[in-house]
Amino acid sequence: MKKIKYIFIITILTIIFYLISTQILISNSNTVNAQDSDIYDVILFWGQSNMVGLCGLRNTEKEKDTRYNYEDSESVSEFSKITGINNEILQNSETMNHINIIQESETVFEYMYMSNTLQEITENTEILGESLKYNNDTKKL
Repeated sequence: MKKIKYIFIITILTIIFYLISTQILISNSNTVNAQDSDIYDVILFWGQSNMVGLCGLRNTEKEKDTRYNYEDSESVSEFSKITGINNEILQNSETMNHINIIQESETVFEYMYMSNTLQEITENTEILGESLKYNNDTKKL
């Protein structure tokens, strides 16, 4: 019986998550008229507490990642199998918070929930995420 309740709760939470995320994407007033030939990569990160605020600025995150050698393709492949992290990302990662990928201007944005806007992420961006807290009295973030 507990297993059925657990599955039911997970199913309901998944449906709620889907509906909320769909509404956030649909309600964004900064729309773009895309052509059929345009290609967009959209990556969504949800719910990781270490994504809010100053992720990547701690001294340990600035050090070289010693769990693999980003210059050795065999080492990269092995670490990719263990972690599921894409080989290309691993090969371009000098440290845990520095990726050597040339980024075109005005191509990478972060959705800011509180202002319902997109904020450009550049090579100089150091802070990602908003410090959102749920107010139990108002039932809002």
